[in-house]
Amino acid sequence: MAMERLSPEAAEQVLASHARRQGVERVDLAQALGRVAAQGMRAASPLPAFDTSAVDGFAVVGDHHQPCALIGRVYAGDGPAPSLAPGQALFVATGAMVPAGAGIAWQEEVSTQGQLVALRHWPRAGDNVRHVGEEIRKGASILRRGERLGPGQMALLRATGVRQVSVRQRVTVGVLSVGSELVEDGGSGLGMVRNTNGPWLTQQLTALGCTVIGLTLGDDENRFESEVRRLDLACDLLLSTGGASRGPRDFVRRVSERLGRRTLIDGLKMRPGQPLQVLAGGHALWIALPGNPLATALGFDRLVRPLLAVMESRACEAASGQAYLEAALPPNRSNVARFWPAALRLEGGKVQVRPAPYGGSGAVSALRQLDAWVRSEAGQERIRAGSVVQVWMTAWGGR
Repeated sequence: MAMERLSPEAAEQVLASHARRQGVERVDLAQALGRVAAQGMRAASPLPAFDTSAVDGFAVVGDHHQPCALIGRVYAGDGPAPSLAPGQALFVATGAMVPAGAGIAWQEEVSTQGQLVALRHWPRAGDNVRHVGEEIRKGASILRRGERLGPGQMALLRATGVRQVSVRQRVTVGVLSVGSELVEDGGSGLGMVRNTNGPWLTQQLTALGCTVIGLTLGDDENRFESEVRRLDLACDLLLSTGGASRGPRDFVRRVSERLGRRTLIDGLKMRPGQPLQVLAGGHALWIALPGNPLATALGFDRLVRPLLAVMESRACEAASGQAYLEAALPPNRSNVARFWPAALRLEGGKVQVRPAPYGGSGAVSALRQLDAWVRSEAGQERIRAGSVVQVWMTAWGGR
């Protein structure tokens, strides 16, 4: 008995309920870029770690308003500054240590005559000083569990003395591109197609911190089955493109049955991407994506991105929202939701969305600037430019 096709939202929930969470490992900070924090982190040292000058200027103490004797100069990295007595001044460069109890006068507010310094405005103690822990106190929370470690997070961890972090193990993904018509870079030939799905998926997965094992296969059913068996043991997730429909050369169903896989999802209520399947029963969850480029891309953005977020116990970088439509959409004459590839931009405080000029499921050009998918419901009439529409933003705030 045929299974009922699911909405993208229902399919996302099915995948989440079958996702295997990644384990935890502790790594040196140098190996942590792009990883997902498995626990919150606290500062090992305060920031700043010592009282430091916020400006190039002259340090003085007390309220002695007469010219002061210049006793020296300190620069960042020079170590502790000498103590000051009333009537003495010390030049301190930005980032240098500040004498205890001193205030800093701006360089522009000081006139010097030999070794005498005259201040036009006398600073109070602590003026123009960045105090110990002013930005981050020792022990303060600096990283949330589930946060991805980008360059900014890495900089803060380094600055506060963190040397090791607990992170989620990388997701290893097998990517199988199926089709006798596929050729790799540089290949050509009448009736042949250069493979874009495999490299596109690999690049998306790599950007999300995954380890990828990619293969391009023809229509050799036996080899495909052999590679699925092998990658199932080596991977946490398996993605295949092509061969997922019901044509005579579409063998994903036959192979999955021979391998004893259980069908969790057999088709989606969305276009492109209706034939998508999800198969369980092995070590790796297997998502069989259709072979057309936009069907592959929509299946990835709408289902694989949220699944990876669940596996890594983090928030998904994709999100749904609303935007103003820049160009009209034609009627949706199908009985399922239609998703149009589109670019986003911000103008006048409003998020604008422009559908790709060519959005057929075989379109590769639409991948050039794929920020979002505009949704039109089954049977929906033409949507006029300027309308507010529902969009699925593939990486809002993350590109």
